[in-house]
Amino acid sequence: MVNASDFGVPQHRELGILVAFRDRGLTEFEAALDPVTVTPHLTVGAVLRTSMASRGWSQAEEWATYADRPAPTIVGGSWDRGGADLGPAGSQQGWARLGVEGKSLRDAPPASDFLWNPDLPEGRVQLTVDQIAELQAFPGHWQVCGRKTARYRQIGNATPPPVARALGAAVRVGLSV
Repeated sequence: MVNASDFGVPQHRELGILVAFRDRGLTEFEAALDPVTVTPHLTVGAVLRTSMASRGWSQAEEWATYADRPAPTIVGGSWDRGGADLGPAGSQQGWARLGVEGKSLRDAPPASDFLWNPDLPEGRVQLTVDQIAELQAFPGHWQVCGRKTARYRQIGNATPPPVARALGAAVRVGLSV
């Protein structure tokens, strides 16, 4: 089990990885898979502070302080529920504790006149696909194609790139034995 938050991803996302090698490869793999834990762990507010303020939203700093912990696991949305959402009821409750409404995504960060109230669903911020990509630690220059729901599903179902890179590098070390 690896947790994405141990590899610089601002999200609690546990991944079960099955790896098998002959001879000493597994020992080398395990030794090479060193977490790069950022201390303290990155938070949703710290990562999204700038994008939340990008349209002049006056409460962006207050929200960023409130959203002071890693994100729940980002999922790719449900085919049964239709479009992009931040997961089932339990996940959405986790997002609500960060002041985020998880029933759908927005096309843009909050406007300057948005009145944030984390106690009311309509007063919570909604994230954009680009913000979800930031929380998955996708590099800003990466392009994900398609419409909003298709882009969200690709990003949400992906292994966060820093974790994938660390796993790939450790497999390479294990294969070199």
